[in-house]
Amino acid sequence: MAMSKCRECGREVSTSAATCPGCGVKAPVKRTSAAAWIGLVVVLFLAVRACTKSSPKPADASGADAPVAAAALAANPTPAGAPAAPAAPLPPLAAATLLQAYKANEVSADLKYKGKRFHVTGTVVGIRSDFTDDPVVELVTGMMGVSATGLSKQFAATLNKGDTLESDCTVRGSVVGSPMLDCSR
Repeated sequence: MAMSKCRECGREVSTSAATCPGCGVKAPVKRTSAAAWIGLVVVLFLAVRACTKSSPKPADASGADAPVAAAALAANPTPAGAPAAPAAPLPPLAAATLLQAYKANEVSADLKYKGKRFHVTGTVVGIRSDFTDDPVVELVTGMMGVSATGLSKQFAATLNKGDTLESDCTVRGSVVGSPMLDCSR
């Protein structure tokens, strides 16, 4: 028989008691309803989904950058039909370096990496599906790792433990001490 404290007088009462033998209050032990548990699960689901599926910030819709872009175009016009210059390569980042930075100081690592794109390299230590059946590739070994999402199922299916993954990724911060990456491949 499980015991708990009466919500009114604090006396030990059976969790199945209809009234408290000490003070007579009805339903002396507060029970968590099924609706509360379902609500908690929904909130957790939405929180995890937001962390793993956050999208890049949209461009400034106010048009504040339009004069700057127009001035840059006027200064360096591209001849009609000429291909655009290739984008500058992303800075390299080893998954182990990212994990070490987050282990040392999450606030500092967020300031340095969060929301920025890097060419990430790491050793695959696990390939799994998340609760929405999207692939998650785990990089680096140890108690915490680096989780890479945003990869296609077709690409993730070609990976094996021990392979080296190279992908352009945006660092999304840390969830329960594990850095999260949103990658394209």
